Amino acid sequence: MRRTIAFLTLFVLIPFVAEAQEQEEELPRGLFVSQWQCPQNQIQWISQMYDSLSNPIEQELVNEGMLYSAGMFFHDWGDEWNVNWYRIGQDRSAVFDAVSEVGRRMNE
Repeated sequence: MRRTIAFLTLFVLIPFVAEAQEQEEELPRGLFVSQWQCPQNQIQWISQMYDSLSNPIEQELVNEGMLYSAGMFFHDWGDEWNVNWYRIGQDRSAVFDAVSEVGRRMNE
């Protein structure tokens, strides 16, 4: 009886373990952050420019699978690096290719 229970348990769990391993291989391997020192009175303008120019292109690249995620975040305490831009991709090469593509599309 114990062997039957053990066999059934393995039979049920093996597909879940295999699927989890496949998903792990697809996880992004790179988080790239650019940090900038900007005047506090320019943060709103920087945010508006990012939202209207860069963010739509980065979202296209996310939709196309070239990036996993991208965005900008701000802070007004802690240190002088108050504008932070991040991109998440499969690896360094993929993120650098995406950055080049953002520049190319923006120039169009």
